[in-house]
Amino acid sequence: MKSGLLMAVSVCLALSVGAAAAQQRGASAFLTRPTDDNAPTFNAVQCANHADCTAVLQRAIDDLQSARHQGVLWIPEGSYRLSGTVTVWTGIRLMGFGQHRPVFELADNTSGFTGDKPHPLFHFAHERPKPGLPVQDGTSDTFYSAFENLDITVGSGNPAASGIRFHVAQHGILAHLSITLKSGHSALQDVGNVAFDVHLKGGDFGIDTGKTAPGWPFMLMDSEIDGQHVAGIRTREAGMTLERVTIAQTPVAIAIPEGQVDQLFLSNSLFRNISDSGIQTGNVKNAWSQISAQNLGCVGVKRLFPDLGDVPGYRRSEMKSGTFVVDRLRLGVAVGADGGNTGVHLAIASHIGTFAMLVTDVVGLPAVNDWVSVRALGASGDGLHDDTEALQTAIDGHRVLFFPAGRYRLTGTLHLRSDTVLVGSQPFTTQIVLADNTPAFSGTGSMIPMVEAPRGGSNVLSGIGISAGAFNPRAAGVLWQAGPRSLLEDVKFFGGRGTLSADGKPLQVYPATAGVDPSDVSKGWGTQFPSLLVRGGGGVFRGIWSASGFAKAGLTIEDTAVPGRIYGFSCEHHMRNEVQLHSISGWRIEALQTEEETEQGRDAISLEARDAKDVIFANLFQYRVSRSVGPADHATEIGQNASLEFANVHVFAGGRYAFDNSMLDLRTGVRTRVRDFASMGTVTPLVKPVAFSAWRGAKLQVLASGFQDVTGVIAEADGNVLFTDAVAHRLLRWERATRLVKELDVPAGFRPVVAVSSERGFVTVLGADNRLLELAPDGAARDVATAAIPSDARLRLPAGGHSNLAAVVTVQNASRGFNLGRDAGWLPSPKDMRPLLYASQFATLLPGQTQLQALEDGARIVRLSADGAHVPFAEIGGTSLAAGAFGESYLAGEQLLVLDREGRQVGTVAVPERPTAVTAGGDGTLYVGARSTLYSLPVEAH
Repeated sequence: MKSGLLMAVSVCLALSVGAAAAQQRGASAFLTRPTDDNAPTFNAVQCANHADCTAVLQRAIDDLQSARHQGVLWIPEGSYRLSGTVTVWTGIRLMGFGQHRPVFELADNTSGFTGDKPHPLFHFAHERPKPGLPVQDGTSDTFYSAFENLDITVGSGNPAASGIRFHVAQHGILAHLSITLKSGHSALQDVGNVAFDVHLKGGDFGIDTGKTAPGWPFMLMDSEIDGQHVAGIRTREAGMTLERVTIAQTPVAIAIPEGQVDQLFLSNSLFRNISDSGIQTGNVKNAWSQISAQNLGCVGVKRLFPDLGDVPGYRRSEMKSGTFVVDRLRLGVAVGADGGNTGVHLAIASHIGTFAMLVTDVVGLPAVNDWVSVRALGASGDGLHDDTEALQTAIDGHRVLFFPAGRYRLTGTLHLRSDTVLVGSQPFTTQIVLADNTPAFSGTGSMIPMVEAPRGGSNVLSGIGISAGAFNPRAAGVLWQAGPRSLLEDVKFFGGRGTLSADGKPLQVYPATAGVDPSDVSKGWGTQFPSLLVRGGGGVFRGIWSASGFAKAGLTIEDTAVPGRIYGFSCEHHMRNEVQLHSISGWRIEALQTEEETEQGRDAISLEARDAKDVIFANLFQYRVSRSVGPADHATEIGQNASLEFANVHVFAGGRYAFDNSMLDLRTGVRTRVRDFASMGTVTPLVKPVAFSAWRGAKLQVLASGFQDVTGVIAEADGNVLFTDAVAHRLLRWERATRLVKELDVPAGFRPVVAVSSERGFVTVLGADNRLLELAPDGAARDVATAAIPSDARLRLPAGGHSNLAAVVTVQNASRGFNLGRDAGWLPSPKDMRPLLYASQFATLLPGQTQLQALEDGARIVRLSADGAHVPFAEIGGTSLAAGAFGESYLAGEQLLVLDREGRQVGTVAVPERPTAVTAGGDGTLYVGARSTLYSLPVEAH
């Protein structure tokens, strides 16, 4: 940068701190607390005179859990000394109130916080264990937890201290808080869901986190991280999404550790006085590494990131330093105009000029003194009495209404005024509900919303759950027509899988629906209107969870040019569509996640966009659960007149069945096989790809078709090919002599998943119930029992499939296994058999040798040794790998990819559908399994 070209930086940090009367940093968002008999106030008498408050606070949390399972514990203004970890159980929210925020203090040199291992002051855990059992960390089922309007200070001499461990799932909230560390590991450790108005000062890290508990993106907004010794944020696979965040006075703003990846997105944010690097980029050549930014200001930044070496698009001489603005950054896999993978690229546009830190677009809640309790106005909230008239009368007569914990039953629509504000404290304990077969919502006809916000309104709906029941086919949860200065926040749409009773236990609300065909509308599945229908409206939508399988869609946005912003939205378990965009423009959608369940969402489209213009998606996660029983074609469906931009897309699964394609362009019929990418530009119609060059003159030949998921392909010594159809649970053999497929008989009740070995006429196959079956040459079948694996045994290990490296190592380290006999070795039998069931092929690893291991989860190929050591081979993922006769390897990935001896891609063989398994025959012929078809591929030497 030339001297004298300094940037004038205008930073306007008007952060959203909740109450209208509290709009500066550190101010209390709740000057008083609302009246709610089910939400106790912490009795601080025993903490007087700066006495140790740890046990007293823990007892108050435990008492709330015992009495109500979930809910809010209000903490009055004051200073509270702690000497150990306070455990907060799932669904409990700690919320402070008073003229000043309550402060929890850890004194200098406190025992337990002086070691090397991070030790949290507050640990947000899962369910409270029975006496004598250990505390379980937060899981993917740890919902509704929060820490709001509270501060933490940590004294000197506490190097292991972390302010909060927050490994939680949906509706976890960190808000209106400051954490100041004179010493310590991190202010926040292992975060989850949503955080805003957070100020983190000091320590080694402001945030140190790995993957969130459910694996969804983490959304951080309107916050400051300052003065850390190592890095403002250290992150691995957290889907770190930052909007209006300042990171200052630290060597590194954001560090992705060496060899690790993240899906990092920054928008309208600022790096200030960074002495080393703005972003340490981790393993940028891995497909799961996605780093994107828009409008990122840099003031006093030594360099944006370290040397990227030979990454295409990187030119060290052109990288700015000092003071500059990054207008647009994309670092990761780029998708081409034909929907194909063009490899890892850096695309960056920056300039020297003025950077303006945007004012928050999130409206705050009115002061608590303005809240009027609906209980005081006649609503019962007992789930039995009809509260419709009392609530509508309250809305007509009061602008701001507070809903204490309870179930408020409706028999008709609540019509909001243009300025109505509805507030609850926790969306599980406070719900607006319909009983099944409510007359106004039954039968056929047009949509009847439970709550309707008028066009152009400045409405707020916060902290309340919406439950439309199962058998109310005309119901929609919320019809939102409000304007750009409106807010829908911390709202859960209930129904179907995951519904809990008031005590937090799984509730079989609709037992008649269990285990049925989701297409059977007589059971209620997919019969209701969308849970959240935004029609002609906009505003901000933050921390929403829409998960009712009884609705046609979780979120539908239609017929609107009103600006809309989504910050953290979980949309799951819908029969037909998760998210629909129809005739909209000017929306930003950050940290959207979808999930498809075994029954609820088996055939659903994750995202449908038609006539959607000027819409940007950032950190879009599209997931299918491990219980999914079959493949699905595509996650996103793009229709006519769509103009979309994607920054960081992650399409993945807990098992073998992620979406086969990330996108289908209905305009051209082109499918995008690439599941993970940082950049796709503005999507205009995808062009049909050019034909791939044949690799060494090879052409695919169809051997057999008509299957659902060909996997476990084994080339047998006699030229036959053994394989399984993992969906139909069939064990099959293609016979060279007849060129026909024969199904092998297995005992009744045995459901084949993947063929393991074929040696000297003996076949072994793994079944869905973790049984290993052996078939003798004469067809006799026997179950193979497990035994202790000898120390010198050769192991039969997954050589490819949906696994990550940790899972493969766990399999390799199992002490017991199945003796396959002959030359096949031992198949380990770990406690968790899923890495074996998710495998697409197996190979025998001999002592002293190595084998290549293809990992779909993590997008890597590693070279694995018999002693458990492993070294990277290629940063590309797939489900199966075959060695060629000339040192090359063939990977079943987006297509059949050809790798050289160094792991570099040197060729591609197009396969009409996603390949799942590949193996080499004795004559050099490759056999390729795809979803429906078994192929052969003769490969000649050149």
